[in-house]
Amino acid sequence: MDQAAFYASLPTKRVAAGVLITDDLDRVLLLQPSFKPTWEIPGGVAQEGESPRAAARRELREELGLDREITSLLVVDWVRAEPPRTDGLSFVYDGGRLDDAEARAILLGRPELNAYGFVDLEGAVGLVSERLERRIVAALHARRAGRSVELED
Repeated sequence: MDQAAFYASLPTKRVAAGVLITDDLDRVLLLQPSFKPTWEIPGGVAQEGESPRAAARRELREELGLDREITSLLVVDWVRAEPPRTDGLSFVYDGGRLDDAEARAILLGRPELNAYGFVDLEGAVGLVSERLERRIVAALHARRAGRSVELED
């Protein structure tokens, strides 16, 4: 088997990246997509050849019109395969805190986004998937502790 055939035979993983942004009250910024029942943090799938960090920053710009420095990696979560989807890795980066003026400047940049809001952790229960809820809790703890957290599904 030549090198090209070998690399072509390797499994592929989906890679997604999101951004944890909070306000001055430590509420988490969530988005309401029109195509699913649960809310999300800003983010999405990394494109071919795009790093997770670059994907997070791009998605933040495209979804909310925010061009912010993406700082530390807070969470890496391995997500098991759920056919027809392959397994994947989901990254959550720290997007910092928005003050009131920055929050008012948010512009939903995609037609598939219905709304956004800052929600406390209790309010997020039921709005987000259980998997994302675990990521948000882990990301908030990681931010406070100053270190990254690895999750498995």
